[in-house]
Amino acid sequence: MPPTFSGFGPLAILRIQAIFRELVEENDLPGRRLWSERIPVVDAADDEIMARMSGQVVAADIIETDQAAVVHSAEPIRLTRTEIPKIKHGQLLSETMLLLIMRIEKNMATTGERNFFDDYVANSLRRLLSGVQDRVELLLNQMVTESGASYSRYGINMQNVSWNTPPTLNLVPTTLHTSVNATPISDFLSLKQQGSFLYGEEYDTLTISTQELRNIIATNEYRSLEPLYRMAGMPANLPVNVSQKNLEYARSIVGNMLTLEVECYDRRTHEEQPDGTRTTTRFMPENKAVLTDSSQWGSSLIWDFANGIVPETIPGMVPGIIGGDFDGEQAGPISFATAANLQGNPPGQVLWAAQRGFPRKHWEAGSAVLTCY
Repeated sequence: MPPTFSGFGPLAILRIQAIFRELVEENDLPGRRLWSERIPVVDAADDEIMARMSGQVVAADIIETDQAAVVHSAEPIRLTRTEIPKIKHGQLLSETMLLLIMRIEKNMATTGERNFFDDYVANSLRRLLSGVQDRVELLLNQMVTESGASYSRYGINMQNVSWNTPPTLNLVPTTLHTSVNATPISDFLSLKQQGSFLYGEEYDTLTISTQELRNIIATNEYRSLEPLYRMAGMPANLPVNVSQKNLEYARSIVGNMLTLEVECYDRRTHEEQPDGTRTTTRFMPENKAVLTDSSQWGSSLIWDFANGIVPETIPGMVPGIIGGDFDGEQAGPISFATAANLQGNPPGQVLWAAQRGFPRKHWEAGSAVLTCY
């Protein structure tokens, strides 16, 4: 039987488990993650989590009573990987916290110290869980924008992963949108028509970066069309270097030109590089523009995040685990705590957050992408 030493005494364990339960019930993590809100999380078994089932919705036949109905052939399933990646990171508790845990265990801690311990653990777990969700959001953005996910750390080596967006819906404009001679309005209208003519898609939303919006309104094409779409109360002519308020005007005008809802998504997170340095990373690449149908957001027929069982929740799999109140196998995201090592050399405890899964795109035309520059 594996050792069960956790490094925490019963009082600390009770306090940490209470914090875990509260976090799960609150589900209150900071920041908006656009595509995490729109793409469903689906529990999946190991043998299907990295497979991609693709297929179209086919209208059912109309048949008379007692007549046989058509049985369609099975939709194709393609295995893209055989190993399911885990999204996981942890935080080592400081020596100050270890001493405080000792005071709690001896019932020597003041009310203020206990509250400090609770706040420290709760905030640490929020950051860890937010980091897991940020990685999921990065992966979802890479799927939606077909931006060729690449990642190489801790045994996972992904290079230019593709979700098979059709080439006719994954384009680069003839003239990049950084040029005043670019034709972004025509480019987006053409991409929208491609989706309609070839795949029956009725895209109604364009998601771009604020920089791409600035590029659009700086082009000669936009400036020649702008007077035709100007609405009451808008400036007579938007300058190239516009204020944030005028950017809202410009976004509305571009939306009218394209008959689309135009939204800007610029949120960022941080990534730690192999050498330990941290860099700021955009969730959605600045040079990508995406067309989607808002009526398909939330539909697992189009895409999903296949969510697998996290091994740490399997009873007896990880000795010394506490928190989470795992009732058998459980899918993520989860949080828990362990001793830094079972020997206690050096002594320490680690807080963790983990999830296991990968995005799947079931309908290739679910999004259309323009690499603007």
